[in-house]
Amino acid sequence: MFCVLCLVFSFCAITQQALVMRHNSISIIKFILFIFYLNHIMSCIFYLIGDIEFSNGRKSWLEMDDLYTAESSMGYLYAFYWSLMTITTIGYGDIHPVSPPGRIFGLVAMMIGATVFAYGVTNVLEMMSAMNQQEQAFREKMDRISSYMNFRNLPKGLKSEVREFFHYTHSTKTEKRMLEVEKEILAEMSPSLSHEVVLFVNRSIVDKVVFFRECDHRFFQRIVRSLEPATFAPNELVMKEGEPGSKLYIISKGVVELLHGEQLMRVDTRADGSHFGMISIIEKGPSKGNRVCSVRTLTYCDFRTISKRAFNRGLRRYPEVKHDVRRLVTEEYEAFQGLIQRAKYMQRSGLDFS
Repeated sequence: MFCVLCLVFSFCAITQQALVMRHNSISIIKFILFIFYLNHIMSCIFYLIGDIEFSNGRKSWLEMDDLYTAESSMGYLYAFYWSLMTITTIGYGDIHPVSPPGRIFGLVAMMIGATVFAYGVTNVLEMMSAMNQQEQAFREKMDRISSYMNFRNLPKGLKSEVREFFHYTHSTKTEKRMLEVEKEILAEMSPSLSHEVVLFVNRSIVDKVVFFRECDHRFFQRIVRSLEPATFAPNELVMKEGEPGSKLYIISKGVVELLHGEQLMRVDTRADGSHFGMISIIEKGPSKGNRVCSVRTLTYCDFRTISKRAFNRGLRRYPEVKHDVRRLVTEEYEAFQGLIQRAKYMQRSGLDFS
């Protein structure tokens, strides 16, 4: 038992930096293991005192329940039970030292236990509180939002939508924080290594967006570095037809519908991996820089966006990509005109788009 605990304790100390865990979590686990290790040492000493006393014919706590005739593992269990009660300051008293040496060791054990337990509990509570700081900050933020909505007398339905949106964005904040960390890390890497990392972490997007799979890898790397996250609630307009185009959107998660005309006629739906908005961000494109349709979310949607400025700056940096991009934009524009004609035909025919 002693060897096993030592090996576990040593293994945790050696592999601490290899574990993908937060520092506070590791500290709590190490404290728990230390408590078990300390209990093991104290229970061994307590058992040894009782065994020596019984062997010398003196009164021993091992006489309880005839432990001296039982297996040593049973005696160890009783000793561990006493040690844990002493360290945690519970002290039921059903097992206790009965000789002067045992009582002296009991006093030492109580002082060690009181010190370790009090110090440990205080630090564990502080670490657990630090681990919950983000949740606590979110709860305080939601309290402020509720106070604001009450102050402005927002309708009940709108309040529910606001709360639902903030709960959703809170659940996806980890991914956004990782994007910020990713940019910082990539900036310190060599160009070739950062390119490999970018390709790997964005493989799900690359595999779905044909243009990114086929374009120059240097242009792709520059574009991916410019990706920014964006979140929209259901039934929100992401972009409006006729307005100047400012961003290219890639759907990371969710479903949107493409709408045309003042009546917002649905012409198509797009889901994970699709992109829209490229037609209007290309300089001297067929739409003259204006959105050719409106886009509305059907579910909660997470996007990766690329600004018009960043996209065109990449094209100027790698002019050999321009021809492919313009060809793709022309094809998309013609395909969209075909979607409009199909939607109008279905509308005249009284057919349901779905």
